[in-house]
Amino acid sequence: HALDHNSHAMDHNSHVMDHNSHALDHNSDGMPAATMVSSTKQEKVRIAERWRRSNKPSYPKECGPRSRDLAQCPFNIFRDVHPVDVVMDPFPHVIKAEALPKEMYAELEAAYPSDQTLAELASSQDNKGLKNNFRFDAPGARIMLNKSRVDPLWVNFVEFHTSPAFYKEVLRVFGDALLEERSDFGKTGPEKKALKDMLVKLRYTADNNTNVQLDCQIAMNSAVRKEAGSVRGPHLDAMGELFSGFLYFRQQGDNSTGGELQIYECEEACEALKVQEAAKEKRGMSTKKNHEHFDAKDPGLKLVSAVPYARNSLTHSDPPSDPL
Repeated sequence: HALDHNSHAMDHNSHVMDHNSHALDHNSDGMPAATMVSSTKQEKVRIAERWRRSNKPSYPKECGPRSRDLAQCPFNIFRDVHPVDVVMDPFPHVIKAEALPKEMYAELEAAYPSDQTLAELASSQDNKGLKNNFRFDAPGARIMLNKSRVDPLWVNFVEFHTSPAFYKEVLRVFGDALLEERSDFGKTGPEKKALKDMLVKLRYTADNNTNVQLDCQIAMNSAVRKEAGSVRGPHLDAMGELFSGFLYFRQQGDNSTGGELQIYECEEACEALKVQEAAKEKRGMSTKKNHEHFDAKDPGLKLVSAVPYARNSLTHSDPPSDPL
């Protein structure tokens, strides 16, 4: 989900690493998600009801909705990001080194969940061991239901980055870009709300009044033990995704190569790669149906830039409305 898609750009995570790589994944959906934390409707209902009854945010008051200066929130990934930092070409995005204060980053790094914990909390239903070169995402809703298994600092981090307060931070930084690139958002259906008036809730806990669902996932890419490949090839995400980003937690002593985020644009009529699920898995590509994949060898694709897989490095983007 890092530096997402637009009508002329896509992203590609390349991995030739021999270790497990860590990244915090943050994204937002402007409509109910197509996939759920669990494959069962019962768990969906249980998550929503339990959350509505018991949710009492525990993060510091300077990170709360009444804070007058969210730059004082120690784990706000946008605390030192401003509209002037947004690069509009080939699509609106921000790349920020040293996104968090060094002390806060060190605390989060020390408390990062174990690989096994992430695999068990991940949304995939077939996580039997750490597969080769596989993306494990622990959704915010599942983290909230398993607080005892995650350090309180990470619980606070996830709570803040799925809160209305953080949504306001996104609008502060990307508001103009969202209005320009996603003019379709908020202008369909009986309610035509302004972006600032959208009702925000944690993903998978939405009700009929919810306009935007936020998710903050603690993620891991498992080690590459076979031939080099990519967890995600060049792709477009679902158009319901309004913005997304990565905060990298590269492990100390990691001297492997690869892992960067590659940003492409389509110079010609790029063709979606039509391959079977088994072939995608062999290539190291996501098999999610909401990812439209493209062949990296397509002559119509142009590599624009590559964002290094670096410690405490943030990438965040806003995709436009018209698909490739």
